[in-house]
Amino acid sequence: MIQRNEILRLVDEKLWDQFLDQVTPNDINRCFNFEESMKIAAELWMAEYEKEWDLEKFKELADHLPFKTYQDDSLKEFALNLFVEIRKRFPEKWKADWKNDAFVGIAHRFLCKYQEAYEYYREAYNSLNDPPHTLLLLLAQSAIAPEPPITHDQAREYTLRALEKALTMETAMEMRALAHREGDMEAKAYWDKMVDKLNKEGLVSPCIVPNVLKGIFKIAKGYTYEE
Repeated sequence: MIQRNEILRLVDEKLWDQFLDQVTPNDINRCFNFEESMKIAAELWMAEYEKEWDLEKFKELADHLPFKTYQDDSLKEFALNLFVEIRKRFPEKWKADWKNDAFVGIAHRFLCKYQEAYEYYREAYNSLNDPPHTLLLLLAQSAIAPEPPITHDQAREYTLRALEKALTMETAMEMRALAHREGDMEAKAYWDKMVDKLNKEGLVSPCIVPNVLKGIFKIAKGYTYEE
């Protein structure tokens, strides 16, 4: 059974192949507390994990590959599973911050797990009396998927509610996308201009990052963390 110090060594030295072979999400939850487990999951999510192409398997492509390596998502999948296990292991601490569910929803969407993403967004939404516009935008964006978990009308409602709460570059972008889907080119042109204007003015939406991970996930200049 792998121990705490060995897990830390593998992470610190970025020995990702060994890490994936030897460590499970349950090992981390066994050896670390909530805050430590969250920070390890975040580090895994952000890590660069490149693997070399198997040129025997892709022999016919060998001369056409622009790079000898590719970005492998195995660490991100591990991190995502770890977040899910942390949620089960530390339910009270997890539920104390709605951004935990929203953030894991974003991670699911990044890995094209659209239904799961929506379900986590809804968990965050249901935990709040007055959901912020940033969360409403995430829910609206759920309509853009191969098999959308929400209807166009639901996406429209979420988008308009977000706009009522805050006019930012991101809400303008969602209004532009809505106009495009509805074939309203006049409205689309208007929101095109608004996106540029709001961007130049620095009127942008805050970033959804769990409280425990603020400072670990760096945000771009001009942005703030969602409260």
